[in-house]
Formats: sequence, structure tokens, C-alpha cells
Amino acid sequence: MTPQGQHKLTLKLAQSIPNGRGSILVNVGGTTQSFKLLDVRDVEYGAPTDTLYLRNAENVSNIKTNTLIAALKNGQTVRITLDDFRPQIPSTEDLLKKLSNQVEDIRLQQLRTP
Repeated sequence: MTPQGQHKLTLKLAQSIPNGRGSILVNVGGTTQSFKLLDVRDVEYGAPTDTLYLRNAENVSNIKTNTLIAALKNGQTVRITLDDFRPQIPSTEDLLKKLSNQVEDIRLQQLRTP
């Protein structure tokens, strides 16, 4: 049971992400708003899922849930940040190796061109 003025919305995502808690940034009425994301209890924590729950406390966000639903239905791109699952940032060594490989490919192509 959620307190009065708080609503829990089910979000269906276009692609799977790890099941977890975090936040979502949504453009509502021309301003970017942050909302709390909750994990799906019937999916193992960290397992891929295309469903998450969003909590809107109208008295805190000053955004009516119907307005939020309309903003989400328009197909906009949102930014999701999960507390426990972050994309791995490549190390400097990885980036240099990739750059070196690309330079080598360019040299090989130049040698092949008459």
C-alpha cells in the first residue's frame, strides 16, 4: 500500500537492463525531473529485465502522475542510472590499444592503394 499522493508506475523499456534500484531522468513540461526507480521483486536482482517501477511522490515532485505518464508515453529518451550496475569505463591502456590498432589499419590501407 502506497501513501496518499505517491504512485508506483510500471515502466516497460525498449531494451533489457539489469534489474536494480536507481533513478530515471524524464523531461516533463520542458524541465528534467529525477524519479526513484525500484527493482522488480519477481526477477532476480541484477538479472536482465525490461520492466522497472517508478515512484512519484506528487507532494515532493510537484508533478501530477497523469502528467508524468503523458510525458513517458510520448516515446522520449530517458536516462537511467542504476545504483549497483554501472557501465564499465575503458582504461587508458584499452583506449591506446584500440587507437594503435586503428592507426595500423590505416597504414595497411595506404599500402594497398596504388
